[in-house]
Amino acid sequence: MRKTKSSALALSACLTLSSAASGQSPAGFFVNPNSPPSPDLSIDFVGNFSPQGNISSVLTTSRNSIKTCDDLNGYWHQVPANVLCYSNKGALIEESRTNSIRNNTMTGAATGTPGTPPTNWVGPTYTANQGTLATQITAISNQNGIAYIGLRLFGTPAGAGTMQLRFEANTQIVATQNQTWTGSVYESVIGGTTTNISSFSLSVRELGAAGAFIADFPVVFNPGNGLSTLGASRSGIAATLNNASTAFVSSLINISYSAAVATDVTIAVGWPQLELGSFATSPIPTTNAAVTRAVDLVKATNLPATIGTSRTLFARFLDPPAVASGATAILDMSTDGNNRDDLFVASATGKNASGNTLNAASNLGRVDSATPYVLGQSAKAAYVTSPSSRFVVANGVVGGSSTNTGSPPVSQILIGAQGGPTNYADTYIQQIQLWANQALTPAQLQVLTSP
Repeated sequence: MRKTKSSALALSACLTLSSAASGQSPAGFFVNPNSPPSPDLSIDFVGNFSPQGNISSVLTTSRNSIKTCDDLNGYWHQVPANVLCYSNKGALIEESRTNSIRNNTMTGAATGTPGTPPTNWVGPTYTANQGTLATQITAISNQNGIAYIGLRLFGTPAGAGTMQLRFEANTQIVATQNQTWTGSVYESVIGGTTTNISSFSLSVRELGAAGAFIADFPVVFNPGNGLSTLGASRSGIAATLNNASTAFVSSLINISYSAAVATDVTIAVGWPQLELGSFATSPIPTTNAAVTRAVDLVKATNLPATIGTSRTLFARFLDPPAVASGATAILDMSTDGNNRDDLFVASATGKNASGNTLNAASNLGRVDSATPYVLGQSAKAAYVTSPSSRFVVANGVVGGSSTNTGSPPVSQILIGAQGGPTNYADTYIQQIQLWANQALTPAQLQVLTSP
């Protein structure tokens, strides 16, 4: 039977009504009535996209030093001063740190048996039962952007013991009691076997006057397997120096052997770092002196002309490492330190997101998400303020709420920092969004933040 024009129109109308009743678009796609509207500002660092323009045109980045960040494949790359470091893993925004190891790029190393370790490194040395054990520098190269040497340990020890290689002299890095230092290094097995190797470890070493030994703070780790895994094979140890006689600090790797058995293993040792702080930050390349990486100060500049008293902040990020020491800022919408809306991670909660508002220096109090903090896990969170109320939603779960005494005036958005700026994120921010004149509903934010 041939369809007439009127019957086709009737069929189209029937399909439209049926689609609307079922929550689908006419094309057959489900339309969630709680889907949030388009934001006024959106930056997707992972996808390298913003509807407002190139990411570099909607942000300003101030940092008076080069910086490294990695991608999802474990490849590290460098950017020059005042350039945001981001990849398909997100934008890495950090506090300032200094790598006190003067040479982590293998300057001065030479291949051979035993070969020459990088300038300023000390060893190898043996704690006991060296027997016929010897070392060889097999390679000086770069993998995944990481400078490394190939270090071979071979021969037959006379019994159990440890080969040690220090990254600095005992009296080079000044330290004091109660400081916390973090050592880190990339290591991967690239040759031979681990037969007769009882452990690989990294130590922070506490030293007294004239470099006298006080204590080692070791961490045993499983190195990567093969050179291609080096970028994902970083180990670290944080140590608080608690001796009143502390004067210096150093770090070293240990390869422990268990018996008088033939031994032959080669490891890649890359980018050692020793920094004052309670966790490891991005690698800081050095050649002949300690190097300081400056802070990242990142601001969103392409803001809506009007920011109202009802607004919503959203971010997707990796749960940061620094929550043990205070608040870690993710987004800060502010005029100054006394007028701001904050989305952050707080040490006191064990939750992966919190929100707070300061209005004319009046601290309205934190509201917390209902989902737990998990180091390195991707989180989605939003903080909503209106003239009368505030609440936070994370990973699809509505969290705490509170009354509001009024939304403060704001003129900027800091990404990965707060207020002064302080409380740096020290993590990857993957996406941010702002609804400048709208408080999204809990149902809308459950859709937006669902894992």
